Amino acid sequence: MTEVDLFEFNVVFSDVRRVFPLRADEAETRQLMSSYFGAFRRFPLNRVRAGAEVWLTTGTRFPKPAEWILAMPRSTVVSPVRELDALETECLPQFNGDV
Repeated sequence: MTEVDLFEFNVVFSDVRRVFPLRADEAETRQLMSSYFGAFRRFPLNRVRAGAEVWLTTGTRFPKPAEWILAMPRSTVVSPVRELDALETECLPQFNGDV
């Protein structure tokens, strides 16, 4: 996340806080939100938001940063594998099953 995401993160943080209220005054809440924002800087906002959504369905209290991070879906990158054409297949050595 970057500073551009701060407003949207505030919305996500407030959504979590609405379900799991904190015993903190406004200044403490702002400080806590700032700390969480710093802890999540290495993650894209969509993963942070997704982690909040998971926590809202599985959590029982306001999450610690590490718990929120664990609730974030892991990104998986799958590169497409193309099929070889006939010419490429002819150039491959034949596998005879011996290892």
